[in-house]
Amino acid sequence: MSFDEFREARQEMFSKNRNRTLNFFNRQGEDYKFCVMTLVNRSAPGTFSANEIGKPFESFDLHRRELIITAMNKLNRWGELLPGKFKLSDSLV
Repeated sequence: MSFDEFREARQEMFSKNRNRTLNFFNRQGEDYKFCVMTLVNRSAPGTFSANEIGKPFESFDLHRRELIITAMNKLNRWGELLPGKFKLSDSLV
């Protein structure tokens, strides 16, 4: 590995560590990623397919990463609006 290749690899590694969205998205399970991609597909049909659910954030192009971030922000907003856990006993009306 040449010095230039080393510098590029090092910069890429440090850039990934500083990217909060990349780190958060990649740590999440497939259920969360499914919800995010489904939300994106509601506003932009056909953007993601089912076989892309397990892929890491950096594998998508810039436009699709922006759509993922928008969907994650929507989910985050919804989470703030929810009152916490719902009780199963509330199913009895």
